[in-house]
Amino acid sequence: MSHRSDAQRHAKNVLYTALRHGDIIRPDACEKCGKIQTHRGLDAHHHNGYDEDHLLDVEWLCQSCHNKIHGGPKHKGMIHSEETKARMSATLKEHYASGRLARPDMRGENNPFYGKTHTPETRAKLSEAASNRGPVWGINVSS
Repeated sequence: MSHRSDAQRHAKNVLYTALRHGDIIRPDACEKCGKIQTHRGLDAHHHNGYDEDHLLDVEWLCQSCHNKIHGGPKHKGMIHSEETKARMSATLKEHYASGRLARPDMRGENNPFYGKTHTPETRAKLSEAASNRGPVWGINVSS
């Protein structure tokens, strides 16, 4: 099931047709942060909406910048309603209860890291990474 509106689908189709025909060129770097994207490419963000006059008026953003605009790294642009969250939760609970999904017991000796410790270098890296995170996991406050 797609969360895109008809206007969004139309804008995407027009944009990608223009890309295929060479009418517009997708840049190699994010227009917000300058990050070079080679393996995935950049997302087209319709910052002026989906009116006919603005179908090709896009900002080319890396996935990280695009996700920040649309609700954070885990939402990938879509924010679920409370009803949808409840349905997803109920479905997962049903799958776990029926055995279709099983969580391995990772406590104590079953944990692959049991009895091990991080090196001082790794601890320093983890500490540095944690100091750059904002109140939401994964949001870098230094950018």
